Amino acid sequence: MAKKATDEPIARRLYAEGKSVEEISKILGVSVTSLYAWKKETVSPDSGVDEWERARAQKKSIVQRLRDILEGEVEFLEKQPIGSTQKGALADGLSKLGALVMRWEAQEREAATQSASHRASLFLDFLRDLIEYGSTSNADELAAAIEEHFDDIVAFGRRKHGA
Repeated sequence: MAKKATDEPIARRLYAEGKSVEEISKILGVSVTSLYAWKKETVSPDSGVDEWERARAQKKSIVQRLRDILEGEVEFLEKQPIGSTQKGALADGLSKLGALVMRWEAQEREAATQSASHRASLFLDFLRDLIEYGSTSNADELAAAIEEHFDDIVAFGRRKHGA
Protein backbone atom coordinates (compact mmCIF):
# COMPACT_ATOMS: atom_id res chain seq x y z
CA MET A 1 0.00 0.00 0.00
CA ALA A 2 2.91 2.35 0.72
CA LYS A 3 3.99 2.00 -2.91
CA LYS A 4 0.54 3.16 -4.06
CA ALA A 5 0.65 6.12 -1.68
CA THR A 6 3.90 7.37 -3.20
CA ASP A 7 3.59 6.19 -6.79
CA GLU A 8 -0.09 6.83 -7.63
CA PRO A 9 0.23 10.64 -7.68
CA ILE A 10 3.36 10.35 -9.83
CA ALA A 11 1.62 7.89 -12.15
CA ARG A 12 -1.37 10.21 -12.48
CA ARG A 13 0.89 13.16 -13.33
CA LEU A 14 2.82 11.13 -15.92
CA TYR A 15 -0.48 10.00 -17.46
CA ALA A 16 -1.71 13.59 -17.59
CA GLU A 17 1.51 14.51 -19.39
CA GLY A 18 0.70 11.97 -22.10
CA LYS A 19 2.60 8.86 -21.02
CA SER A 20 0.89 5.51 -21.64
CA VAL A 21 0.14 3.12 -18.79
CA GLU A 22 2.80 0.80 -20.21
CA GLU A 23 5.41 3.59 -20.17
CA ILE A 24 4.47 4.52 -16.61
CA SER A 25 4.78 0.88 -15.60
CA LYS A 26 8.37 0.81 -16.86
CA ILE A 27 9.26 4.15 -15.28
CA LEU A 28 7.86 3.38 -11.82
CA GLY A 29 8.34 -0.37 -11.75
CA VAL A 30 4.63 -0.90 -11.03
CA SER A 31 2.62 -3.55 -12.88
CA VAL A 32 0.26 -2.45 -15.64
CA THR A 33 -2.53 -4.29 -13.79
CA SER A 34 -1.94 -2.22 -10.64
CA LEU A 35 -1.89 1.01 -12.61
CA TYR A 36 -5.20 0.21 -14.31
CA ALA A 37 -6.68 -0.72 -10.92
CA TRP A 38 -5.53 2.61 -9.42
CA LYS A 39 -6.97 4.42 -12.44
CA LYS A 40 -10.29 2.57 -12.15
CA GLU A 41 -10.59 3.48 -8.45
CA THR A 42 -10.88 7.15 -9.45
CA VAL A 43 -13.90 6.76 -11.77
CA SER A 44 -16.62 9.28 -10.97
CA PRO A 45 -20.04 7.59 -10.73
CA ASP A 46 -21.69 10.71 -12.18
CA SER A 47 -19.61 11.08 -15.34
CA GLY A 48 -18.03 7.65 -15.68
CA VAL A 49 -14.70 9.40 -16.31
CA ASP A 50 -11.71 8.64 -14.12
CA GLU A 51 -9.53 11.33 -12.58
CA TRP A 52 -6.54 10.28 -14.69
CA GLU A 53 -8.43 10.99 -17.93
CA ARG A 54 -9.80 14.24 -16.51
CA ALA A 55 -6.27 15.35 -15.57
CA ARG A 56 -5.04 14.47 -19.07
CA ALA A 57 -7.82 16.50 -20.67
CA GLN A 58 -7.05 19.50 -18.44
CA LYS A 59 -3.37 19.24 -19.24
CA LYS A 60 -4.03 19.83 -22.92
CA SER A 61 -2.08 22.98 -23.51
CA ILE A 62 -3.43 26.32 -24.55
CA VAL A 63 -1.11 26.03 -27.53
CA GLN A 64 -2.81 22.82 -28.63
CA ARG A 65 -6.20 24.46 -28.24
CA LEU A 66 -5.06 27.42 -30.34
CA ARG A 67 -3.57 25.04 -32.89
CA ASP A 68 -6.94 23.26 -33.14
CA ILE A 69 -8.73 26.59 -33.63
CA LEU A 70 -6.18 27.66 -36.24
CA GLU A 71 -6.62 24.44 -38.21
CA GLY A 72 -10.40 24.79 -38.16
CA GLU A 73 -10.26 28.40 -39.31
CA VAL A 74 -7.77 27.60 -42.07
CA GLU A 75 -10.16 24.92 -43.34
CA PHE A 76 -12.98 27.49 -43.23
CA LEU A 77 -10.82 30.01 -45.11
CA GLU A 78 -9.99 27.47 -47.80
CA LYS A 79 -13.71 26.90 -48.43
CA GLN A 80 -14.38 30.61 -49.05
CA PRO A 81 -14.81 31.75 -52.66
CA ILE A 82 -11.77 33.41 -54.22
CA GLY A 83 -13.28 36.90 -54.46
CA SER A 84 -14.73 36.87 -50.94
CA THR A 85 -14.30 40.13 -49.02
CA GLN A 86 -13.99 38.21 -45.75
CA LYS A 87 -11.01 36.22 -47.02
CA GLY A 88 -8.44 39.02 -46.61
CA ALA A 89 -9.47 39.95 -43.08
CA LEU A 90 -9.68 36.30 -42.08
CA ALA A 91 -6.24 35.56 -43.55
CA ASP A 92 -4.80 38.52 -41.63
CA GLY A 93 -6.30 37.29 -38.37
CA LEU A 94 -5.09 33.76 -39.00
CA SER A 95 -1.54 34.93 -39.69
CA LYS A 96 -1.57 36.75 -36.33
CA LEU A 97 -2.96 33.67 -34.58
CA GLY A 98 -0.32 31.53 -36.30
CA ALA A 99 2.43 33.85 -35.06
CA LEU A 100 1.00 33.67 -31.53
CA VAL A 101 0.91 29.86 -31.67
CA MET A 102 4.53 29.77 -32.85
CA ARG A 103 5.62 32.06 -29.99
CA TRP A 104 3.79 29.98 -27.39
CA GLU A 105 5.18 26.74 -28.83
CA ALA A 106 8.66 28.16 -28.43
CA GLN A 107 7.87 29.13 -24.83
CA GLU A 108 6.51 25.63 -24.10
CA ARG A 109 9.65 24.03 -25.56
CA GLU A 110 11.82 26.33 -23.44
CA ALA A 111 9.81 25.53 -20.30
CA ALA A 112 10.05 21.78 -20.99
CA THR A 113 13.80 22.09 -21.49
CA GLN A 114 14.18 24.01 -18.24
CA SER A 115 12.00 21.51 -16.38
CA ALA A 116 14.02 18.54 -17.67
CA SER A 117 17.22 20.36 -16.81
CA HIS A 118 15.94 21.08 -13.30
CA ARG A 119 14.97 17.42 -12.74
CA ALA A 120 18.38 16.30 -13.96
CA SER A 121 20.01 18.80 -11.60
CA LEU A 122 17.98 17.47 -8.67
CA PHE A 123 18.93 13.91 -9.53
CA LEU A 124 22.60 14.89 -9.68
CA ASP A 125 22.21 16.53 -6.26
CA PHE A 126 20.81 13.24 -5.01
CA LEU A 127 23.83 11.37 -6.37
CA ARG A 128 26.18 13.92 -4.79
CA ASP A 129 24.43 13.43 -1.46
CA LEU A 130 24.88 9.70 -1.84
CA ILE A 131 28.58 10.10 -2.54
CA GLU A 132 28.94 12.54 0.36
CA TYR A 133 27.24 10.04 2.62
CA GLY A 134 29.70 7.42 1.39
CA SER A 135 32.61 9.59 2.46
CA THR A 136 31.34 9.49 6.05
CA SER A 137 31.29 5.69 6.13
CA ASN A 138 33.12 2.79 4.58
CA ALA A 139 33.40 3.80 0.92
CA ASP A 140 34.03 0.24 -0.28
CA GLU A 141 30.73 -0.91 1.21
CA LEU A 142 28.91 2.03 -0.35
CA ALA A 143 30.46 1.42 -3.78
CA ALA A 144 29.41 -2.23 -3.59
CA ALA A 145 25.90 -1.26 -2.51
CA ILE A 146 25.58 1.30 -5.32
CA GLU A 147 26.80 -1.22 -7.86
CA GLU A 148 24.44 -3.91 -6.56
CA HIS A 149 21.40 -1.59 -6.39
CA PHE A 150 22.15 0.81 -9.25
CA ASP A 151 18.90 0.10 -11.14
CA ASP A 152 16.89 0.63 -7.94
CA ILE A 153 18.71 3.91 -7.27
CA VAL A 154 17.96 5.15 -10.78
CA ALA A 155 14.30 4.10 -10.46
CA PHE A 156 14.11 5.93 -7.13
CA GLY A 157 15.58 9.07 -8.69
CA ARG A 158 13.11 8.91 -11.55
CA ARG A 159 10.18 8.57 -9.17
CA LYS A 160 11.42 11.29 -6.85
CA HIS A 161 12.27 13.80 -9.54
CA GLY A 162 9.90 12.76 -12.31
CA ALA A 163 12.85 12.35 -14.65
